Amino acid sequence: MAASASELAEALQVIRGVGPEGRGNVAASAAWKKLAAGNGGALLPILEGMDGANDYALNWLRAAADTIASRELKARAQLPLPELGKFQLETRHHPQARRLVFELLARIDLATADKLLAGMLNDPSLEIRHDAVQ
Repeated sequence: MAASASELAEALQVIRGVGPEGRGNVAASAAWKKLAAGNGGALLPILEGMDGANDYALNWLRAAADTIASRELKARAQLPLPELGKFQLETRHHPQARRLVFELLARIDLATADKLLAGMLNDPSLEIRHDAVQ
């Protein structure tokens, strides 16, 4: 069962509170399950939740986004592709979130991903810029 918008926001807040030495991991595990149970519509809030998150939270959030994307692609469900494309182009977002979106877009439509790369030679994300140079 997918989480409501308020449950999603609460789960994101819990995960963003994790810290070193396992601080908050028990609560984050339950919150991750709520996030990972979401559909494609939960991807953007999770990706946006990566903005300003610490490395511990980034790991949890990336895992949730990966889980949703893989499940939705396997089920041939519709993902919010225009919104994901827009997110990927907004350089203010966390580089890891943008990289995750780029990888997802490449899995869906490699030709479109290649076209996006052509305009990213000066991208602030080193990983994306490296791919663009290649």
